[in-house]
Amino acid sequence: MMYAFSEEQSMVRDSARSIARAESVSGARTLLAPESKIACSSDLSSKLHELGFPGMLVDEDHGGSDMDMVAACLVARELGRELVISPLLGTTVTAHTIARFGSDKMREDCLAGITEGTEQIGLGLDGEVVLADGLLNGVCAWGIDAVGATSLIIRADHDDVSVLALVPVDNAGIEIAPRRMADGRMLAQITLNAVQVERDTIMSDEAPAAAMNCAATWISAYSCGTVEAAFELTLDYLRERKQFDRRIASFQAIQHRLAQIYCEIEDGWSATHRAAIALDRHEAELALHSSVAKAKLADLSRVVLADCLQLHGGIGMTAEHDIGLFLKSGRVSSELLGGYSHHADIVARELGF
Repeated sequence: MMYAFSEEQSMVRDSARSIARAESVSGARTLLAPESKIACSSDLSSKLHELGFPGMLVDEDHGGSDMDMVAACLVARELGRELVISPLLGTTVTAHTIARFGSDKMREDCLAGITEGTEQIGLGLDGEVVLADGLLNGVCAWGIDAVGATSLIIRADHDDVSVLALVPVDNAGIEIAPRRMADGRMLAQITLNAVQVERDTIMSDEAPAAAMNCAATWISAYSCGTVEAAFELTLDYLRERKQFDRRIASFQAIQHRLAQIYCEIEDGWSATHRAAIALDRHEAELALHSSVAKAKLADLSRVVLADCLQLHGGIGMTAEHDIGLFLKSGRVSSELLGGYSHHADIVARELGF
């Protein structure tokens, strides 16, 4: 299915592409260095704010550009192509969720801070956390964008339902333990011990699902870019590398597999684009569309990136070649906030199986 982009969306995509190419895959390699302690480049964060990317989903009354999730996914896709690590996932999910479910005070304080660059929001959407008597207790095992964050959005069980709570990181009782992933991303274990929560910073029981759907769609878009770039890298290699005095790309069996991979990648982007549209329209089948996209990209990140590495032969196994880093990034993205099995189960449930 084809969806045309508006002129504004195309401009956003081109701007993101320019920043991503300037950062390049070398940025992820820098973060993987043993001496690296940061979650992302401060220079990159400044450039993203200059172009207004953190405030894309924030309305104009709070200083944002009031764009849609499709545009946000186009940005994520371009960042994924160069394995650019940024805090945009947290701010995107926060802006989308608070705009719908947050109190007036949350919109005023948090959304304005995102657009001004004074707020970085981390996500604690997994784990076992309980909200009782105004206090949060529990652990989020894989906090996203929590390192360097000013506030956290935490999913917690409260009176037999799940809610989201916004808490500042300087709140007593919050411990953030960074975890460097294989691809350079910095996740974190978030421990909450009797963390005080204000009543007007708690969002309704509809908010957790909305936040998860938004996050799954953004990660799928990022993964689309990663798989696309790895495929292009592989094509370039096969067009140059020779076996039996013929370029590898000229072998029919290889061409058939490459054609299949291309079609699968197109399917992945179509599913992600459709999920973004469902988010913008607040469709009833949003959970279905976002999980279809996440399951599809989790599968692509596992199978296609492994094929790309194999098609590179021995050189693909070296640390110096970029294809291995694409494989690592794809694997991390595929499991983040639920892998293939988790989202396939959601799809089956939404379809009535």
